[in-house]
Amino acid sequence: MDSPGENSDKRVQRRSIQPNLLLAGLFLIAFPIIIAWVFDIDPSTMIALYSGTLLFQAAYLTTTTAVATEPIGAYMIILSIGIAVIFAEEGVLSFLGRRSPRIAAWTGKVHEKTKKSQAIIKWGVYSIILLVWIPGIGLYGAVLAAWVLGWNRRLATALLIVGWVVMCTIILLVTGSILQVSGLRNFFL
Repeated sequence: MDSPGENSDKRVQRRSIQPNLLLAGLFLIAFPIIIAWVFDIDPSTMIALYSGTLLFQAAYLTTTTAVATEPIGAYMIILSIGIAVIFAEEGVLSFLGRRSPRIAAWTGKVHEKTKKSQAIIKWGVYSIILLVWIPGIGLYGAVLAAWVLGWNRRLATALLIVGWVVMCTIILLVTGSILQVSGLRNFFL
């Protein structure tokens, strides 16, 4: 049977994950539905946007820009889904880090080793913007890296969101420009 102190610790752990899951729910469900309603995006396109974004992250914007009847609406939904992933993954990782002594010990060792690196101390958390861009690491790996390295949670979250928005915006603009110049946009629609 748990002691009163253990029950209190469990309640604190549950409460600490709740804001992240609430924000993830808003960005994953509520905002995309509102955006879809405003831009008149049909349910089948919504399913494609969800699955494509979760599987291919920002790279999915290249095909979406070509085939979506409303690329700005699709762009906003993809942004929202990516931000939801940041909050959800961060909440789950923090929760697991507090629940598992093995994970807490491992991250403690990583924190000690990173304190010895001048480059990580000087540029560490700001490099998170670039980590989002690296294929294979992307959004999922960047959130994990920020958590494992123990960077300031709020600053890392803000920089992850900035990196995601900048990357998606550049992809949208470049893809849109290529399609416009080549005349292929009319080919797809």
